[in-house]
Amino acid sequence: MADSEKVRRLAALSMVPQLAEEVVNQIEGASGGSVSADDVTIGEITADNFTFAGGTLTEFAQAIADAIPAA
Repeated sequence: MADSEKVRRLAALSMVPQLAEEVVNQIEGASGGSVSADDVTIGEITADNFTFAGGTLTEFAQAIADAIPAA
């Protein structure tokens, strides 16, 4: 959806057009960034056959890989 369409839709909901344009610009400007898996944290997980004490997404993925039985 084009930015002008997003602005039009917000304005149709009674948002002042200038505010609608700024809201769209803020939302569009905030998206698209990437985050390292080492910057994402996962809380503690306990299941029947798996326990993870918490840590980074990388550590979680490694814990799952280690828990998979060898074929």
